[in-house]
Amino acid sequence: GHESRPGLLENLVPWQPGTPFDQARLLALQRSLAELDYFSAIDITPEPEDAVAGQVPVKVALAMGKRNVYSAGLRAGTDTGLGVTAGLERRWVNDRGHKFKALASLAQRRNDVTVQYKVPAFKWLDGWYTLSASVREEPIDLVDNQLVELVGSRSGKIGNWDLVAAMNLRRERYEDSVTGQDYSYSTLVSPSLWAKWARTDDLLYPRRAMGVTLELSGGSTGLGSDIDFVQLRAQGQWIHGFGRRDRLLLRAEAGTTVSDDFALFPPSLRFYAGGDRSVRGYGYREIGQYFEDVNGDRYVFGGKHLMVASVEYERMFTREWGGAVFVDAGDAFDSFDAYEWEVGVGFGVRWRSPVGPVRVDIAHGLGDAAQSSLRLHFNIG
Repeated sequence: GHESRPGLLENLVPWQPGTPFDQARLLALQRSLAELDYFSAIDITPEPEDAVAGQVPVKVALAMGKRNVYSAGLRAGTDTGLGVTAGLERRWVNDRGHKFKALASLAQRRNDVTVQYKVPAFKWLDGWYTLSASVREEPIDLVDNQLVELVGSRSGKIGNWDLVAAMNLRRERYEDSVTGQDYSYSTLVSPSLWAKWARTDDLLYPRRAMGVTLELSGGSTGLGSDIDFVQLRAQGQWIHGFGRRDRLLLRAEAGTTVSDDFALFPPSLRFYAGGDRSVRGYGYREIGQYFEDVNGDRYVFGGKHLMVASVEYERMFTREWGGAVFVDAGDAFDSFDAYEWEVGVGFGVRWRSPVGPVRVDIAHGLGDAAQSSLRLHFNIG
């Protein structure tokens, strides 16, 4: 058995003695306790028959889960290729409820290793203090790219908003995209804010859902960053069901970067479009500012700004199987005077599998950036 330090969990209780009884507050406590991922069972029982002077006792019974969680898996994605993952999570390190996690992912087109330490922060706002370190290697359009990142953050929740404030230190090494020979280096120190609002009637197969994610970051030479910059990214999704079989899915993404030194901006933070979760019909990061070498080969090196939009209509023919048609469009560009929409159209198969939604799409990119006439996109979850 394991006991947490007295007073640790009491901060999560969303009421004070004397507050009018409300079932919704019990559900909020259940959700908060479940999100901690300490427990294998949570039982919250009001006992009105034992009420004294109009005060209803609430009994909370908790059973601890397994302390260590080991994971291993295979991954396959059109964007990253075939790969393997392995992880270790210590659900609690001590009686203060600290957590530790390590995850390694090795794939054909992306390798990364991350370690993370989390400390509960329940007094002011449900959330966590997190310190993480990661190392990543990811070629961007055949240009070698390596990145080390340290992040200290504080997460929390206000209403339906999930919020994270962070300080990021990044050191990146990348090949000179023109010659492919010399390495360039980038050091960025940047505070950031991340916010997500979502509402859905079903996490796996929503009939009615909408969500917005906002991300703001800024680097300052006064903090030790190579360059000054501000970057904003926003994403939105909207899903609406018609009858029992049909759904309309809309999504949009936009981003912008403000910097006088954008030529020194590292490749991993520039904007790109194309791929499974962007403009289908194009390869991962196939759309963006580019240059052509003497052989006419195109090399994409990202853009200052981003705009992507998608419209998809889905129809389920049986309880598990269905189809979809879609139009995606987007571009990553440096100047609002010179962007052109790259458009992809296609159709796909939908399978509501036991492990979550499976989507297989065949798409055709209509613009000049498309490297293949037809492209297969595959997603689980």
